[in-house]
Amino acid sequence: MKKNHGLLRILFCFLFLCILFIGCNRENRGSNVAGMQSRRNDVGIFTLTGIPMDFEGKYVFLYDYGDDNIIGVERLNSFTNDWINIDLILSKISNVEVRIPLWNLNDNNIRYSGNHSFHTIRILIFDKPQLNDDSDYDYLRERIFNSVQFENGNASKNWTDGISRYESR
Repeated sequence: MKKNHGLLRILFCFLFLCILFIGCNRENRGSNVAGMQSRRNDVGIFTLTGIPMDFEGKYVFLYDYGDDNIIGVERLNSFTNDWINIDLILSKISNVEVRIPLWNLNDNNIRYSGNHSFHTIRILIFDKPQLNDDSDYDYLRERIFNSVQFENGNASKNWTDGISRYESR
């Protein structure tokens, strides 16, 4: 009888470890929406810190109209370069900062991973979490950052590094 209890303990421990391993593995997987990556990782993130509290809980859209054609949103549900049939989920400002995943639109909408300097990065702040064909695109503030250096697709700036160009309200 004691052998059976020992075997049961071993089986129970094995089952527990399997469940733990499978649960952790699922948590680390990215979701795939319309064939595009949506899980954040260490590649292609623009971090903006020091954002005024007025924008806490608001949403951010990042873009560059240079040759690289990069946008920053939480997730691309659908997007075409001619801005038809778009559905973008924006990144949320929390604790006076935001981490914005960057997407390379010239390379089949994959995460940006380059190592160079962008002449100008523009950030628009919205009240709403989503931009799509039905959106009015009325933003609260535009913030411009010049000469943004990226390494492995990542860069960071403080709010005070940029200039405000326009407030739509």
